[in-house]
Amino acid sequence: PINVLMTVRVLQDIESSNTGFGFAFRNIKGLDIITSTTFEQEQKFQGLRQGQLIQVSFSLENILAPGSYALVLNAENRDQAIPRYYDFVENAIIFDVVSKKPVYSLVLPKVVQSIQLLG
Repeated sequence: PINVLMTVRVLQDIESSNTGFGFAFRNIKGLDIITSTTFEQEQKFQGLRQGQLIQVSFSLENILAPGSYALVLNAENRDQAIPRYYDFVENAIIFDVVSKKPVYSLVLPKVVQSIQLLG
């Protein structure tokens, strides 16, 4: 499993009811491979006050194929169709995923296979 833990300090009062926090894993070409935001999961924050501390955690199965990745973190305002960022941290952490077997895709989700011999 992968756990991403963000601790955020609010620097000024935020009145928006569409505030969210998120992360992304990007490959070395800058392509977002996995993204998640609290806003998209209907976890919206409103009435945040200056000095307030918020801790947000994301947990997921590691389905990343072997390679180098960067963790991106953000605090966003979703009052409009295009998010506005209160903060956006690129390359918060650079990390490698390793594997002993060859992988030919960007991710390795669990796939259930079924084979039936019909003849």
